[in-house]
Amino acid sequence: KGLASGGRHPRTQTMGDIVALRSHHNHYLSARDNGRVEQMPVLGPWEKFHKVNHGGGHFSLRTWNNLYVSAREDGSVTLVPNDGAWERFRLATVPDHPHKVALRTDHHHKHKYISAHENKTTVQAEHIQAWEIFEIFVLAD
Repeated sequence: KGLASGGRHPRTQTMGDIVALRSHHNHYLSARDNGRVEQMPVLGPWEKFHKVNHGGGHFSLRTWNNLYVSAREDGSVTLVPNDGAWERFRLATVPDHPHKVALRTDHHHKHKYISAHENKTTVQAEHIQAWEIFEIFVLAD
């Protein structure tokens, strides 16, 4: 369920939810079998993530095949088998977009944000602009 069709607002989600993240380009973040996090136009199993609570607002995103979304030091966004500091995120509110969020990393001296590029790739950016804004769809509790 999307927010527009009865899904819950990001602030009322529970951390055990199964979620999908739709980008500014109207594509969903997708955990590909090549170890990359890309965007796809259709919502299927590879576009669903288990939001794992770590306390204090920190969470990780576990994929359908038990890998974790990782914001790497080199600015890439990949999938890894471990759940450590590079796999932790926080939700950042977005001014003028009350039902949308940005995914903020917490392991850099400067926070970075997951960025969904026009060519369907994902990287990290230093500021929140259109490509860093996502709508969260809660699919299951």
